[in-house]
Amino acid sequence: MKKNWLYFFVFALLLPSLSFGQGKFECYTDISDDGHPQPFGGTTINCADLSYSEEDYLLLNEFTIYVNFHFVENELGENFHLDPGGDPLLYAPAIIDKLLNFSNGYWASPQLNALSANPTKVYDSRIRLVLYSEPDNPSDPYGGIFFHPRNATGGLDYIRPSQSAYGAKVLNVTFRDKNGVVNIENPDVVFLSGQTGSSDNSRYVRLDNFYWHHSRGIEATWNLARNLNHEIGHIYNLPHSFSCHNTCDDLDNTLECGGPSCTQYVNSAGTVIQCNTLPPSSCNESWGGTINCCHCTYGNGNNFMGYNGDARAMTVCQWEIMMGRMMLQHWDFASFCRKGEPVLYLPQGQDISWGNIKILNRDVVVTSGTTLTVSCEVWMGEGKRIVVHRGGKLIIDGGKLTSLCKGARWAGIAVHGNAARPQPDPFGPQGADDAGIVIVKNNSVIEHARTAVSTSAPGWPWPALEERFGGVVYAENSQFIENGKAAEFMKYGFENKSRFIGCTIDGGTEGYAGASIWATDGVAFNRCLFTNMSQYGILAYDAGVIVKEANGFTGNRVGISTQATMPLSGFAEIGEDGVEPNYFSGNREHIVSNAAAFGPGLSIANNEMFNAQAAAVRIVGPSRYDIMSNSIAGALLGIHVLQSGSLGLQPRNRVIGNTFSGTVGINAVGENREMEFLCNSFSSSLFDFRVAGNAAYGPGAIRENQGDFTRAAGNCFTAPGQRIDIMTAGPTLSFDYYVGSPLACKTPLNPGNYSVELSNGDDCENEPPKETPTLADLQGIKAEIQAILDGGGTMEDVPYRLLEAQRYALGYLANEAMQQGDAAGALLLLDGEPMPFAQLMKYGIAARAGDFALAQAALDALPSGDAEMGAFKQVQAINLARLQQGLAYELSQGDSLFLEGIAQSELGVNAYARSILGLLAGR
Repeated sequence: MKKNWLYFFVFALLLPSLSFGQGKFECYTDISDDGHPQPFGGTTINCADLSYSEEDYLLLNEFTIYVNFHFVENELGENFHLDPGGDPLLYAPAIIDKLLNFSNGYWASPQLNALSANPTKVYDSRIRLVLYSEPDNPSDPYGGIFFHPRNATGGLDYIRPSQSAYGAKVLNVTFRDKNGVVNIENPDVVFLSGQTGSSDNSRYVRLDNFYWHHSRGIEATWNLARNLNHEIGHIYNLPHSFSCHNTCDDLDNTLECGGPSCTQYVNSAGTVIQCNTLPPSSCNESWGGTINCCHCTYGNGNNFMGYNGDARAMTVCQWEIMMGRMMLQHWDFASFCRKGEPVLYLPQGQDISWGNIKILNRDVVVTSGTTLTVSCEVWMGEGKRIVVHRGGKLIIDGGKLTSLCKGARWAGIAVHGNAARPQPDPFGPQGADDAGIVIVKNNSVIEHARTAVSTSAPGWPWPALEERFGGVVYAENSQFIENGKAAEFMKYGFENKSRFIGCTIDGGTEGYAGASIWATDGVAFNRCLFTNMSQYGILAYDAGVIVKEANGFTGNRVGISTQATMPLSGFAEIGEDGVEPNYFSGNREHIVSNAAAFGPGLSIANNEMFNAQAAAVRIVGPSRYDIMSNSIAGALLGIHVLQSGSLGLQPRNRVIGNTFSGTVGINAVGENREMEFLCNSFSSSLFDFRVAGNAAYGPGAIRENQGDFTRAAGNCFTAPGQRIDIMTAGPTLSFDYYVGSPLACKTPLNPGNYSVELSNGDDCENEPPKETPTLADLQGIKAEIQAILDGGGTMEDVPYRLLEAQRYALGYLANEAMQQGDAAGALLLLDGEPMPFAQLMKYGIAARAGDFALAQAALDALPSGDAEMGAFKQVQAINLARLQQGLAYELSQGDSLFLEGIAQSELGVNAYARSILGLLAGR
């Protein structure tokens, strides 16, 4: 006669550091890695709700748990075979294979929860168990199945990771016999029980009494699988389904036990235990002594975390809790990253919304005509990316994109553009061949990516790769957290409509750059915070960048860095009068600019700068700049300018109306011929203004007139006669400094290579108006110069004011034409101009416009007589080869060494060499 065998899942927790005794169970399911109990509930994932479809589940990557199985010899000498001394492989592999098949089948097709009021199906939990083995491991002769004598566990009744062949790389499951806990009302019943706990900062499972059943001819593998899954549920933060500590409202814990249908049972020590007749909802669940009746009777339910005869149901809430723990608790034995999935191509021409969590160890491709809207969490596998093709759109609306795999970044978002046509408006109509669009809004988060958003097209060969540059990125009121880089903008010849507004870009411990911008103009940032970048907040190469209103840069190596590899190739507008200022604090350097000279050049206006560890503003190489109305405090150097007028490219540069409080106000080294400093206020501990030259840099030089007869220079120095107000160090060119009313702070007293002159005008009041020369003005200036030459004079006889005016007008008009996209008009202005600065401009305009033959001709026309110009021509020969070959260009070792030498020299052209090395080699 067949016996009425009853199997129960008994969850016990091995806590040697805690003593429950007769006391109440304290609602803990697990031990954290630092040895402290974790409360029930844990962390649930966001945006997983009851609206999951079968397709939603099947999009999730499988969660693989690697397991090993350990059989401990019982009192009869049995070690998973019927006869002592028999072949251990006679039964074990087949039983384990069947066990895993049952277990994975239950995970793949959970039942509906019978006692839920409105049960919702978990179509596939995506959890899978895999037997782990390494064929070459001599400690593993039976392929992940191990056999141990009775004393192998050291009396702990489980195999520790330190005792196993693979340590914490696997979940160690131990089978042992236990003198069965017998139901006194039915002595034939011995509970099939289990235990879950932690050891050696890992997790383990122990299953009891399987031998007892098996030796009596019971094939209980199907039930053992349910017992195993039950214990794994505990590992991932699930309490019993009948527990009063449940946080899931899709369980009915008052019905799961089935009421007090038994009164007592006998434990393994032979003690009769009285069953508590109170319902589980009274929360009188304890260890030892009195326990609730669920420990001695079948329940009415079928939940896998209950005590019942079916145990195959899972509720959505339980699944959410397990998924949350799986994603956040990266134990070595389990991962979503064991198995990659094929690329997920979203069908063309559809509007697709992801409102539930996606766990994706695969690339995702948004095809042309398709809009994907993400309003939930998306967890991406190592190196995986989301690709937005031309004509496609990705909208992250209150969603979160993050990394799935332990210690590894996902690749990020790549949005393809069309380099041959203007970008569409991010919120307007979009053609099938228009640039792809990425919109990030409404407190969305992108984190732990190599590059959060890139306008490159990874995987495409050159030159097709460059043809796909120019994707659109619009980010508003969102966060980019601990990405290697937040955004990457590639070369694109039309105005770039990408914007970042009200965003936080925080590098945390992983970020090296907030945004990099290469050879594209117009990318703008407003009200954004860039913080904790090991390299740069914003880094621009040959690009125009706009950072105007209420942006913050804190705790970065460099706040903003603009780099130019050639003349007239980049600009930066940082701050603006009349708007809330940008804020810089605690960066090593706030703003670094190498050779910005295109358009507005470097415009720094109305910014607040505090506590730069080195220079607040550092300008190197031939540059055009206006630095106005800024507050600069706590810096070693307020403004440091090096060789900004070298190569004869000398636009009028102004430092006007700033306040300085720090060690040094302004430090001008080498050739800075057109630099004016006017209307500034200084409070310096060392000196206010310094002009310096040496044998390597050449004579130190600034504009020969600081102010003029009609207008005083108007600077207010720290304490003339007590602190150094103006210092000239080494060889310098003399200059005149104009003062108006003899106010105490406004007349420099420190001796130096300059003269103090009286101005008819009084103190500096406002910024002097910027000249806007016309073509007629330029022609008039040239006529004056020609009249001198026609009268028998030479260029040495031409007044400096005329040469200065000619350079300024020519540069202004050529820049205006270039900004309007009229390269041909800019080049026409320069035709017939023999001066080196005109040929420099012609070279820069032609190279920027892609007319490489004309650029080479202009480069060849430059003189090579001095070291500065000779070095420039060699540096630009390398750069011109790079421009012609595009991303296929490889820097030779010899050229690399040459550029390194120039980059470390005292020449102004070192700015171009540094920029080329930074762009090509990241240094």
